[in-house]
Amino acid sequence: MPNYFGVASDEPIAKTITFENSGVKFHALTTAITANSTLVPVNTPAGSLGITNNATGIGAIFYSDGTKWQNIA
Repeated sequence: MPNYFGVASDEPIAKTITFENSGVKFHALTTAITANSTLVPVNTPAGSLGITNNATGIGAIFYSDGTKWQNIA
């Protein structure tokens, strides 16, 4: 997909969108996410966001602390 204005890039049927100015990522996951337990994917910087369609974690938005997913309070 083209990169317009240098804001974000994604892949067809995006699983991850990377915001180029900061390197922060948005992950759409199918795996279970348990706050302060589930590790973030490799190369996911702190401040990145994640959601899942798995029953464990569905309906919540999580942020990366650089190592694990955390609940947004």
